[in-house]
Amino acid sequence: TTSPEKVWSLNCGSATSNVQCLDKINPDVFEGQNRTPYVPSSQSSNYRSPVDVVGSILTDLVYVADETNNTIEVICNTSGILVNELNTNQKPNALLLSADARYLYVACGGENGTVEIFNTTANLRLGEVSVGHTPSALAVNEDGTVLYVANRFDGTVQTIALNGGIFDSNAIAGEEIYV
Repeated sequence: TTSPEKVWSLNCGSATSNVQCLDKINPDVFEGQNRTPYVPSSQSSNYRSPVDVVGSILTDLVYVADETNNTIEVICNTSGILVNELNTNQKPNALLLSADARYLYVACGGENGTVEIFNTTANLRLGEVSVGHTPSALAVNEDGTVLYVANRFDGTVQTIALNGGIFDSNAIAGEEIYV
């Protein structure tokens, strides 16, 4: 994830997964080395497993999917400080922000996967839709009216209709468009 000044990187290849921030102005400095800006709350376990990260220059916020704790960590891009945690009903697998950064779409779970949507201004869950087995990637069409969900172990892609960037709790995932 990038901003004009910083690049956030996700390191899942070691025993201690972490998120680091590279200062683009001074590329030899990784902010994560000398301080710990990404600190889970007391409710979270000490172990965290970031699996995806998205950010927006519109809001100066970075969102990190923490699979172990079923949370989305919200980090201020400028300070690197954890400012909020959003709880998910299942393990988050993938994240996508709407073009205006008002909504965060979160692919969650395994066999009985869901997509959850959060209002990023109020940090509130607006609803969820049941999808296939292990939703692992999200995309939205150019005009923001269709959300695409790739279900890893079903080998399918499903669609969810969006109205103004959101869906309601009665929304149903559409037909599988790829098998």
